Amino acid sequence: LALAHGTSVAGAAQSSALTAGPTIYESTKAPTSHSSALNFVAGAGLTTGAPSKAVYSAVSVADPSASVLGVASALGISITSQSKSCSYNSAGTNGASINAVGKNAEVVGTSFLDTKCQTTSGTPITWTYSLKSSPCLKSATPTATENICQVGGKFVEHDASHLQLTTWSAPLVKSLIGRHLIPSGMTLGAPTFSSDVNIIYYPLRTSSGVVTNLDEEFQFTDHGSLLFATGLLATISLDKKYPVLSEAGGASLLTTPTASTSGAVNPGGPMIPAPTTPVTSKKTAVTVTLQSATLTYELVGLTNGEDVLVPQYVYRASNGTTLQALALNPSYYHLAPVK
Repeated sequence: LALAHGTSVAGAAQSSALTAGPTIYESTKAPTSHSSALNFVAGAGLTTGAPSKAVYSAVSVADPSASVLGVASALGISITSQSKSCSYNSAGTNGASINAVGKNAEVVGTSFLDTKCQTTSGTPITWTYSLKSSPCLKSATPTATENICQVGGKFVEHDASHLQLTTWSAPLVKSLIGRHLIPSGMTLGAPTFSSDVNIIYYPLRTSSGVVTNLDEEFQFTDHGSLLFATGLLATISLDKKYPVLSEAGGASLLTTPTASTSGAVNPGGPMIPAPTTPVTSKKTAVTVTLQSATLTYELVGLTNGEDVLVPQYVYRASNGTTLQALALNPSYYHLAPVK
């Protein structure tokens, strides 16, 4: 596999990467520095066996326009207009958008890395639902991973219980499933929640039942009105199986302190490159034991423009941090050079 430049091989994960994460195509979180060098070692609880694991291809749905309209209908929007557009980002790459607009809300489907702006093929599509009168905004910093919404210029209260969020989202999830608007080849996991906000996540799982860094997300007011939602439109299929490192072997990707081990990366979005030169430090190295590992899947881009779900380990460390490392055996992939 030839992974696109900027793919993170190893580094700090989100604080709750096992339960819920930001939706795909979020922006990169800038690295932060540790107070001392860290030396990560495999704990006794990590396995040493390494059977091959599947890599899955991820492509767009066959009819993106119909699927985006289907999402709008499933979420209760009565369509008044629809349109398509194409734009360029700062890297000169095209992005194609499909808009399904209702009286009070809209659904926008966006496909990135589509060099010809053709929405009938290519990369998976991220859809987002939002109320026109209640725009959802990213919180304070551009690297925020949560959405917060405001109504009438005031931020929405977030006092709903997990039971309420589950009850409110259940019919929406049922409608999406019934209309086949969950990525084919995937299932939804048990819901997870963010602290102090009315957001519920349904993690997307591979056909083998392994949780990925992708999810279907819903955000509500305290009264149960849908404010914001986002998900994925894609077709997921088995590519082939590749040899992987063992849980203990994967720890070797974290043992040399680098900028990637000290920076937090949004799973699914543009990644911070793993530097080839170790970061030197005169401070005393601190040994951190990786106590447990969980296999997950992460969506990454290849140099040929394709997207794949690849296995990764998410480690829980003795210092309370969460770290991730690509589980694929390094002999079977290489990183494209940074341009």
